[in-house]
Amino acid sequence: YPDVAVETGGARIDFNPPFRNIPAMAVTIDGNTKEVRYEVKTKTQNYAEIVLLDNLDAQVSGQIDVSVQGYGKIRSTSL
Repeated sequence: YPDVAVETGGARIDFNPPFRNIPAMAVTIDGNTKEVRYEVKTKTQNYAEIVLLDNLDAQVSGQIDVSVQGYGKIRSTSL
């Protein structure tokens, strides 16, 4: 998921179709003017919620790139 906009309240990334188990994720902070870090608030087979925090632990907006790797995507029909 390239160039995901993260608002002050965070961003939700839906996995469509969902995975059978919780996937592994790699997050890269992209193009921010201030030094920030990310925190994964929630991660399930269906979605992930990510927030950006500044050095005072205040939520800020910005942009991230996310790579998700898992197995066994759930589909309504077989391939």
